[in-house]
Amino acid sequence: MKESEILETYKAVLTFFEDNPYMRTLLLVLIYGLATAVAVRITNALFRRLIAKSAKKITQLTFMKHAVVTIVILIGAFNMAYQVQSLRSLLVSLLATSSVIAVAVAFASQEAVANIVSGIFLTIFAPFTIGDRIRLPEKGVTGFVEDINLRHTVIRTIEHSRIVLPNSVVNSAVLENYNLKSGPVCTYMDIGISYESSIDKAGAIIADEVVRHPKYMDGRSKEERADGTPAVTPVVTALGDFSVTLTVGVWAESPGAAYTICGDLRKSIKERFEREGIVIPYPHTVVTIEKEA
Repeated sequence: MKESEILETYKAVLTFFEDNPYMRTLLLVLIYGLATAVAVRITNALFRRLIAKSAKKITQLTFMKHAVVTIVILIGAFNMAYQVQSLRSLLVSLLATSSVIAVAVAFASQEAVANIVSGIFLTIFAPFTIGDRIRLPEKGVTGFVEDINLRHTVIRTIEHSRIVLPNSVVNSAVLENYNLKSGPVCTYMDIGISYESSIDKAGAIIADEVVRHPKYMDGRSKEERADGTPAVTPVVTALGDFSVTLTVGVWAESPGAAYTICGDLRKSIKERFEREGIVIPYPHTVVTIEKEA
């Protein structure tokens, strides 16, 4: 096409949209919507690259990504609404009474503001990072932190279900972070034996099985080793209705390793008890049926 033809086509298009205000409005709304979608995709891609380069700041960057995406969407939505004449008048009137609206919004969105502020505190003070295994005892929640945004924190349980908690709840709750502690961890395991079984023999079996585990860690200090303190010492912690409870501390490199070790030990100790004649009791129900005279 020649330049004159292109110019004529351009003028025809302008004339068409000038004569059809509704089509012009629709076109502008589509343009702003497309621009917003592109901006969101670029923002997500940019933050994905930043997270890949700075894995230690994944929590802060993830929260910042959600904040920036929210701002981009709000700006895009405002521009799209402003192109519609009826909505433009409404926006102008709202801005004119911004002080009244600010007070109303402040009362109506106290919870939302609290979640945003709590999310900022969680990212700044970092009691956990994405990927950490945490436990909230008061809420009965245990799992891995999967995401944190302006409103809530997502926790993935061991069953791979998702628990969504408001940031204000997480920020104010007592929280146990299994990944925050460096070094080995000690997990206590309870084992019940019958009153007729030998406590000393059962304790020796338990200690021997713990030490023989391939992932066993010696949790004694240098002084305890020098003094000859036993590596593993099961102790009696309860005299129950039908069993004597022995408790033993198991040291491991991490909570995950401790979980595996305790599972292995329960199996090996039970099998060893069966061979050595140590009884693990369990309640029995006796049903008596009386015959009518």
